[in-house]
Amino acid sequence: MRFQLYRFISNRTYMQFSRVFTLTLIIISFGFSLHAQPLTGAKYEDQIEAGDTSMYNGDFINAYEWYDKAYKQSKDRGLAAYKAMSQYGYRDYKRAEKSYERIFRRDKKKQFESLRIDYANILVHNEKYSEALKEIETILANEEDEYVINQAKNLKAGIMGMDQYSDNLEAAIGFLEGVNSPNEEYSPVEYIDGTLYFASFNRKDMITLDGNEEGYECKIYTTSVNKDGEYEKPQPLGEHINRPGFHCANVSFNKEGTVMYFTRSKITNAQAESTRIWRSRKNESGWSAAEELPTVNGEWFATHPMEGELFGNKVLFFSADIPGGYGDLDLYYATIQGDDFATPVNLGERINTAYSEQTPFYSDGTLYFSSDGYPGLGGLDIQYSTWDGAVWSPVSNMGFNYNSSVDDMYYRSNFNGTTAYLVSNRPNKKKRKIKSETCCTDIYAVSIRDIVVDLLALVKDENGPLFGATVELMDNSVDQAPPVSKTNVTTNDFSFILESDRDYSVVFTKEGYYPDTITFNTIGILDDYTVKKTVTLKAMPVEEETEVITINEPIRLNNIYYDFDKWDILPDAEDDLDYLIGIMDEYPEIVIELSSHTDARGVSTYNRNLSQKRAESAKYYMVSNGIDPERVKPVGYGEDVILNQCKNGVKCSDEEHRLNRRTEFKIIEGPQTITVTKNKK
Repeated sequence: MRFQLYRFISNRTYMQFSRVFTLTLIIISFGFSLHAQPLTGAKYEDQIEAGDTSMYNGDFINAYEWYDKAYKQSKDRGLAAYKAMSQYGYRDYKRAEKSYERIFRRDKKKQFESLRIDYANILVHNEKYSEALKEIETILANEEDEYVINQAKNLKAGIMGMDQYSDNLEAAIGFLEGVNSPNEEYSPVEYIDGTLYFASFNRKDMITLDGNEEGYECKIYTTSVNKDGEYEKPQPLGEHINRPGFHCANVSFNKEGTVMYFTRSKITNAQAESTRIWRSRKNESGWSAAEELPTVNGEWFATHPMEGELFGNKVLFFSADIPGGYGDLDLYYATIQGDDFATPVNLGERINTAYSEQTPFYSDGTLYFSSDGYPGLGGLDIQYSTWDGAVWSPVSNMGFNYNSSVDDMYYRSNFNGTTAYLVSNRPNKKKRKIKSETCCTDIYAVSIRDIVVDLLALVKDENGPLFGATVELMDNSVDQAPPVSKTNVTTNDFSFILESDRDYSVVFTKEGYYPDTITFNTIGILDDYTVKKTVTLKAMPVEEETEVITINEPIRLNNIYYDFDKWDILPDAEDDLDYLIGIMDEYPEIVIELSSHTDARGVSTYNRNLSQKRAESAKYYMVSNGIDPERVKPVGYGEDVILNQCKNGVKCSDEEHRLNRRTEFKIIEGPQTITVTKNKK
């Protein structure tokens, strides 16, 4: 299955192709978790073909590796674009953002403009809304594809309408410890006895398909809360439900708890051949052997079954790509007639869009579902519409907390309405990462707070309300608590939920302004209360500064440090290396020495070897992002050049030692001097 180079880029098939990926991803939601075993010693043409096949199958991690192998040989910028799209595919948004930036920076001939819609989406996922708006305006000014134009308009409407979404401060969204694994979880639903059913790969690592794999399928699990308030170890249902060779997910129940619905997906590599809805009945010994539903299934993907009511009848809501629909995945219903089902009926354009609607949940006249076809916070957002007996109301966004800048879906409440669940790939400090902090979906529980203590912060400058600021809330009462950050491009007010009896700091920043910080506490607050704070930021003067770099002059890269005894590039180092890549792009004739230094601890010969590995690791990053390997000479100096007093025999803190674990560069060939322009603030 060979694709011509630039096929995704030059003739618009990438957008169509990405819809196929979305279909596979959302139905079984596992494509970016699979990792096929690479072939060794493959030829360049075979590497590209293997990457194309992996991309087609939704195996984005393996696609990236194949394209990366081929790119190192050819430095073809088309392959750099494929690498970036692969990163986007397995939802490593931070690295994908950098990759797309480099593509556009080097794209003098405007070959890759069709990827700007991806880039705009990635910026939204990373909550960089101002930057996303700039990309969206470029797209709307130059794009001709109606599908892409509508997507860009939705993104813009979502960003510009964020001040209209509910803050939902009363909703506490909690990560389910003991249930979530580092891999994927989906479709949480409580049975009438309180048992939690959900689907999971239940793995600590990626899945390697090498012909010897066993038990890699997604299965339906159950767990319950013990007397200590913790979830018991999840247990898979038997093979009469979790059939070997199939991925089983999307479990739900009828109101009486007598019928369980779920889906089985037949998979070849990472591509879904079919996805069908099945039914099992409750009996004295448990759940019966499953039977495939008539009528609902056909020559299409059918998934996300959920019982509800319409026109006074029981119906089964589900998501499918039945021919003749409005978009990629539409919501349908089929009236339940005893053991049979009537012909599926599309819910219509009041609900469905040209994109994807999925994970329906019906409760007391309200239909909840997820969609990427409406304005929202980013990715799939949870939406809702109410049924008045004849028509659906206009679709509304659930708002903040329930939704995030990434994918949010599977909203479901339990039978008595005391708890709800949702699934999201949002970052969380408790998440155990496989590939990135946003690669994989986890289950969250939703509860309503007894009291609501919140912060309302207003940001101004000397001229009045200041839009586009970023506000970071830090809980100083909890060790190593990550800050909660918000950026608002359309208004100057920010709301945050607070806990009682805590000390807080709030940092206000905006490009071109001096930052400001305030502190306060919530000690003694025992009832609903809003803490109100107003901050006026002062604009800083901005002028250009030029730095002259001379040949053979060592230039220290301040953010490239290493953990003790390690040579992996830390995330903070990527900005400095990207800065260096930018210089080398601007001056294509220069050759640099990239030197690495260790601290004085350990044996000097070992340190020299360690520093050489560190220098080569930094070079690898640069070469992987388009720099000719002949232009970078990695050198490890070990502990020969110590910058402070921390030489052998001197007691120092790790922070002091860390100063010596650094990387520097100097020009060794090319012009005698170069001039770098940067902003001075």
